[in-house]
Amino acid sequence: MRFKKYLVMCLVLLINNLFANHIKVAVLDNPAPKWTSEKYREYYMNGLYLAQKDAKKRGVDYELKIFSYNGSAINIFTAVQEIKKWHPDVVIGPRVSEHFLLLRNQFKNILVLSPYATATEVYKLPNNFYTLAVSAEYSANKTFEYMKTFKPARVFMFNDLECKTCADFGGALRNDLSVSGIKLVNVDFVDGNLGFNQIRYNKIFENYKKDVDLVVLNGTGYDAGLLMANISSTVKSSVIYMGGDSWGTYKDWDVAKIGT
Repeated sequence: MRFKKYLVMCLVLLINNLFANHIKVAVLDNPAPKWTSEKYREYYMNGLYLAQKDAKKRGVDYELKIFSYNGSAINIFTAVQEIKKWHPDVVIGPRVSEHFLLLRNQFKNILVLSPYATATEVYKLPNNFYTLAVSAEYSANKTFEYMKTFKPARVFMFNDLECKTCADFGGALRNDLSVSGIKLVNVDFVDGNLGFNQIRYNKIFENYKKDVDLVVLNGTGYDAGLLMANISSTVKSSVIYMGGDSWGTYKDWDVAKIGT
């Protein structure tokens, strides 16, 4: 039902702009390198410029304007006020669920599109909000189905307590594990503490068993990189990791400087 409403809304937007040759697109995001990799902003902007170039070939002037904010999520509202003054046709971003959810009451009659928000509450937003990603709960269920093919006896799950999507993913995966008979070792952490060796890896993995234990890294790509380095250095044998947030950007992270 929600998808049908979204299609209707897109058709209305299309009809409204069918005879227009100028569309204003506001890009709202916080491009902090720590959370996105050093290359993220370059890739993001190249994609937008490519879309702009393609639209021009089709006779549409696709005007882009970037509205950035730094620091905590609360700073997004200053950028929102500037966007409202500009009167865009579409708002793209932000990608982080916690930030995207703050826009719930800010935009009423225009499409607000996130590239990557996945928290459960995102799918309960008004019909003019949409994300291109599947929900954290869906991802957790698919992860569990894949996990079962390894027939694990135990799963170590590391959860970033400051991440809304991580909380939803972790909750759904815990539910699946609870009815499967697979033992769960739950390790909660706060991202800011990862660099201070506050996780007792030796204690957690003292009975680790190769090939029957799995590790789920439920956090940002930055978290995953640091955790992989520390866990592999502790266990000193092959480890099967599961998760999947931006792992492909390994060489862009600080973790590339850590030997394991």
